[in-house]
Amino acid sequence: MTASLFPTGPIGRSTSMPTASRTAMGKSDRSNGRIAPCDGRTLGERVASYLRSKHPKKTALYVASEIGVSAETVRKWLELGSVPNGAAMLALIRRYRMTFVDGVLGEDADSWIAELARQEEQERLEAEAAAIRKKLAFVMNGGAR
Repeated sequence: MTASLFPTGPIGRSTSMPTASRTAMGKSDRSNGRIAPCDGRTLGERVASYLRSKHPKKTALYVASEIGVSAETVRKWLELGSVPNGAAMLALIRRYRMTFVDGVLGEDADSWIAELARQEEQERLEAEAAAIRKKLAFVMNGGAR
């Protein structure tokens, strides 16, 4: 629908509706800070790829238990039969945080998203390393597992 089809008066006369760029609405570009559009298939492929990278085995069962949806629903995502709805996407973001957002957006992600994902991964690895150091100290001091 073009801007000129909007009625402006009681008679229904059409006039041109001013737009910022006079380009078709719905198009986004990276220069204005909006994310480029992504078709459903590409989105589904990115979600499935991310989830498989996190859980290479029994992906559907692990994801289902982590975000509270059925394993059958997750299987449909993995088989590209459907994509997560809004509530499921929010659950995925809550669980996997910025690494999920960065992974799903891929090359469309702005640099700040990638940086937040990197920081989250660094924090996760540092916590994991601290836990390993603690276990190592316990074993080195004669403790048994």
